[in-house]
Amino acid sequence: MKLRPYPYNTRPPQQGIALVTVLVLLLLSLTAVLGALRYSNLNEAMLGNTSDYNRTFAAAEALVRDAEIDIRGRLPPYTLQTDGSRGTPCRPTSATDF
Repeated sequence: MKLRPYPYNTRPPQQGIALVTVLVLLLLSLTAVLGALRYSNLNEAMLGNTSDYNRTFAAAEALVRDAEIDIRGRLPPYTLQTDGSRGTPCRPTSATDF
């Protein structure tokens, strides 16, 4: 027959290690969540900057193409007037076009 160190109706004294373990795990998970939040905010800012850069670059390219057309004196296809005639680049065809 084995002897038990404690009687059946009492429990062994608790050491409190569960509380320390839970607090450490909570601290680790909080650190992981805060790191992921910071990383996602950084990625969102970088994506916004890249999007703004691409939009600005496309607008600058369109402006350069339009300026080249104006300098060479060509008539681009989008200068068709409402009366069917073609206009001169950057110049109105009549006084009412101002």
